[in-house]
Amino acid sequence: MGWAGLALSHAMGRQFESEGLDINVLAAHPGVSITGIQHKGNPTLIQRVAIWVFGKVLAATPEQAAKPLYMASTIGCMGEFYGPTGFKEMKGEAGLVQPDLRTFDEEVGANLMSQVAAFLDIELEHL
Repeated sequence: MGWAGLALSHAMGRQFESEGLDINVLAAHPGVSITGIQHKGNPTLIQRVAIWVFGKVLAATPEQAAKPLYMASTIGCMGEFYGPTGFKEMKGEAGLVQPDLRTFDEEVGANLMSQVAAFLDIELEHL
C-alpha cells in the first residue's frame, strides 16, 4: 500500500467515525514479493535473470509478504501501519512501520474519498 492508499484508509476511518459507524480501518503493506506474476507476458532472458536476482536479494517470499497483513487483521489497531521492517520496507520481519507524513493530510484523504465515491457512484455526507 503506497502513501495514497494509507491516506485513503485514514480518510475512510474519519468518514466512518463521523457517521457513527464502529468500523476499524486497518492498514498494511506486503513489501516486495516475487509471486510469479512477474513472469507473465513472456519476459526476455535478461528480464527473467533480473527478476531472479531481485527476488533473491530484495524480495520476500509470498508467505513472508503476507505476515504484515495477517498482523494488522489480528492484532492491529486503527491508526497503526504494518509492513516489513527491513531495508526500505521491501522485506524483513513484519511489524509496525512509519507511514509517510502525506498519509495524514486530510485534504488529500478527502480528495481520494471523493474520487472513490464518484467511481462507486455513491454520496458521502461528511467529506
